[in-house]
Amino acid sequence: MTKKHLTLMLLFVCSSLMNAQPAPVPIEPEIPDPSHQGGHNKSPVQLPQVWIEDYTLTFDASCVGCMIEIEQDGVVVYTTFVDLNGEVTLPSTLSGSLQLVIYRGDQSYTGEFEL
Repeated sequence: MTKKHLTLMLLFVCSSLMNAQPAPVPIEPEIPDPSHQGGHNKSPVQLPQVWIEDYTLTFDASCVGCMIEIEQDGVVVYTTFVDLNGEVTLPSTLSGSLQLVIYRGDQSYTGEFEL
């Protein structure tokens, strides 16, 4: 391999690593059970913002202290709380298609991501 090819390959690898950004996790509100009659919010619900990078989930400030569950194939495989930095480090044993459930107050939200 020539010096020129090696230099180009190193530049490509470095730029790929520097451009790596956390991927957003699309979040949807869970639909409330119609049997629970209650007051309706008059303002739109602010959806939580969540990003995934490697095995770290990063949440916006509205989720600090919230309980989360990670489900796979309808089974809860991990439960924890969002720390004061808005982060949760997932176990490295998790892989595949996973569902995130966020419990914020009396609302819950779901999103799917891959590891």
